[in-house]
Amino acid sequence: MFKSAKWYLVFTWLLSSSVFAHPGHDHQHWSSGIIHGIFYLSILIVMFVAGVFVTNLMNKRKRDREE
Repeated sequence: MFKSAKWYLVFTWLLSSSVFAHPGHDHQHWSSGIIHGIFYLSILIVMFVAGVFVTNLMNKRKRDREE
């Protein structure tokens, strides 16, 4: 329990300053929604490609064991 809480605090402490937006970060700009949408879409695409890769790898290993 304490070990995972310790790591959680360490990562929170290290990453918390990078979460805050810099002064020029404007969520009211007309392109803000598009840029954030593209960012989140790219994350979803990477997750999808990784999922397909892992699924194909697992299926290949299963086929190799059956042969």
